[in-house]
Amino acid sequence: MGVLLHFFDSFQKINPYSLSSQTIAYIQGESELKTFVPAVLIAFAGSLLSLVISRSILQKRKL
Repeated sequence: MGVLLHFFDSFQKINPYSLSSQTIAYIQGESELKTFVPAVLIAFAGSLLSLVISRSILQKRKL
């Protein structure tokens, strides 16, 4: 879904996919780090949510 949202200009600043697709632009100095803050926060929140959900699922199961 992130790849599809990347095609819309309004979602590029908040889409975590932009973190990997705009790396070269950042290294070459064509973009600033502060433009990636919303995407970083969303990626972090998504990762944290995934960890919490997976932990709760694994605790309910007997291994």
